[in-house]
Amino acid sequence: TLNQVLPSVKDEEELIGVFIPGRDAQLFFNGHYYSKMTDARLARAFFGIWLGDKADPKVKARLTNTPSTE
Repeated sequence: TLNQVLPSVKDEEELIGVFIPGRDAQLFFNGHYYSKMTDARLARAFFGIWLGDKADPKVKARLTNTPSTE
């Protein structure tokens, strides 16, 4: 499923994800709508890698533009 919704991102390219809890996630590639994760559980798990409780605090802080707790 992820191979179907995620592009291959190279240096200088940008992938932005918008997670809508309980619904889906929308992905934008280089400023343009690219695809949608329609499986709410998959979207939550995918974003949880970087933003969940077990995510690396430094990575999470950079992605959310907040101070690191470490």
